[in-house]
Amino acid sequence: MVSRLNALGISVGSSIDWFDSVSDALLRIVRNQMCSIVFLCFVMVPNGTNAKDGDYEKGAAGESIREFVELVHERLGFSGVVLAGRDGNVVAEIARGDSDATTKKQLHSNTLFEIASCTKSFTAIAILRLVEEGKLSLDDPISKHLPGIPSNCNAITIRHLLMHTSGIPGSNTSGSGDDVTKVIPTFLSGGPKVPPGQHHEYWNQGYTLLSEVIARANEKPYTDSLKTLIFDPCQMHVTRFTGDSASGDLDVAVGFSTRGASRSALEHPYGSYGFQYRGTGGASRTFKICGDGIELLPIESY
Repeated sequence: MVSRLNALGISVGSSIDWFDSVSDALLRIVRNQMCSIVFLCFVMVPNGTNAKDGDYEKGAAGESIREFVELVHERLGFSGVVLAGRDGNVVAEIARGDSDATTKKQLHSNTLFEIASCTKSFTAIAILRLVEEGKLSLDDPISKHLPGIPSNCNAITIRHLLMHTSGIPGSNTSGSGDDVTKVIPTFLSGGPKVPPGQHHEYWNQGYTLLSEVIARANEKPYTDSLKTLIFDPCQMHVTRFTGDSASGDLDVAVGFSTRGASRSALEHPYGSYGFQYRGTGGASRTFKICGDGIELLPIESY
């Protein structure tokens, strides 16, 4: 695999991750075409027959992206959906490969993928919506919204959780289930290692705690809150969470795994949507938004 990547002009070491190599190369192609936004979702399945029905490309940028996606599909076995935009407009929406290794059903832009940690973006947006509604402040201590916060964590605010600057080490991940009072002691065990706000360290469970802040401030469960705060206003009617059911005509990606059973985009990766995963992952959506007149957020708005 490394030699094939090198043949494509992608300099990699023997230990580099396959997906990182492909996505980095794709980003270089997009940057060369001055595209501002790229979304990439993939499902690891054996390389299948290409189908170009449903492709959308616009101009030289769209054509270059389509050609690159075809190249990595044919030579590296990439299966997935690529969405790219420039100046607020979609320039490419390309799907290649199979959505399920067993059925050999081909991927398309209507295929539902679990977006894993991209779910955190929705968690953050929901927090900001609640700030707009006056239900909380970014500088509220988390103890204002969550029970049983240890005294050594009283300085941690909602803003710190959003920005991964709480001071809690990223290794504090032990805990699961639906009872927040049982996971708070383990998530916050030992308290901050550095004063909150002074050091960035990625910590999944900070977003788990934010999911409960959302539920309590909005007086609805986390998943229902995201639907009313984000999905319904944005007409994201296909978006689901792991554990939800799919409508009869919805194509759901099934990821091929070399370390266990294959899993669909709507199956729980950890048995349930408890605090081991809630708020940090679990959202599933499609990438079908192509066509003239569709506007994407400019990069400056990020």
